[in-house]
Amino acid sequence: MRFRELHHLEVILLGVMGSVAGASEAMKVLGSNSSSMLIRGREMLFFDGGTGILRAPLGEEKTFHVFISHYHYDHLMGLPFWSVLYREGCCVHFYGPKLGDFGPEEAIKDLMRPPFLPMSADDFRANIVYHQINAGEAIGFLDVTVMPIAVSHPGGGYVYCVVGNQKGPKIGYLSDLDIDNTDKSAFQAYLEGADFVYADTHFDIDSYNRHPDWGHSALEHMVVFQNQLSIKQLALGHHAPDRTPEQLEKALARAQSCNPGEAQAFIAYEGYRFAVSW
Repeated sequence: MRFRELHHLEVILLGVMGSVAGASEAMKVLGSNSSSMLIRGREMLFFDGGTGILRAPLGEEKTFHVFISHYHYDHLMGLPFWSVLYREGCCVHFYGPKLGDFGPEEAIKDLMRPPFLPMSADDFRANIVYHQINAGEAIGFLDVTVMPIAVSHPGGGYVYCVVGNQKGPKIGYLSDLDIDNTDKSAFQAYLEGADFVYADTHFDIDSYNRHPDWGHSALEHMVVFQNQLSIKQLALGHHAPDRTPEQLEKALARAQSCNPGEAQAFIAYEGYRFAVSW
């Protein structure tokens, strides 16, 4: 007897650059937009609102959910120019942590103001709903459940583990964290054996050692983490703008030779798609 597939998800990497939008000529092959990832099923779930969000394929959808990891500009700078926010009849839900005096509402409204921009949040025509969320409290959707986890990054921040309902796939969005200074046990339940994880590997081990308090991961540390949790497919992203694809590939080859395993890891690039049904 064949069982009908109830769920289908597509993950799309919309922006994989770290710190700034734009890239050197060498890095343009990987894309030039800052952080954003889309999980598209029966609902549209975005993770971060960097300039990559402007690349999102849009159809007739009216409702959108945007999970913000933290409020540094490179993770928000696409939002003022995202056409969805100016469409009447649309509804956009923003989710994010309370970091200092800023939750998602305060951060987005503070971003959207003169003299830095000619428009403000008052110009949004979509219905905007802000959700201040807590680490460890799950948010449920039709196809998946999203779990925020607090991590080590200057000023604080969340990463997001996404688990398909009814024993579905495990997907991770791990941007802007220092995995070597994070309690890895927090990921055990949600990412062990994960199907796909996008992860911050802004540094190689040498640059990580020069900037140990910047709150980013070394590629080598993330490959170790992948093997520890048996993550099937790992996309290494949040690229430093001064790197080259050749440097990234060499760092990955070194890391894998020192930490051999059967799992797949690759240098993330804009437009990569991962599909899964269950």
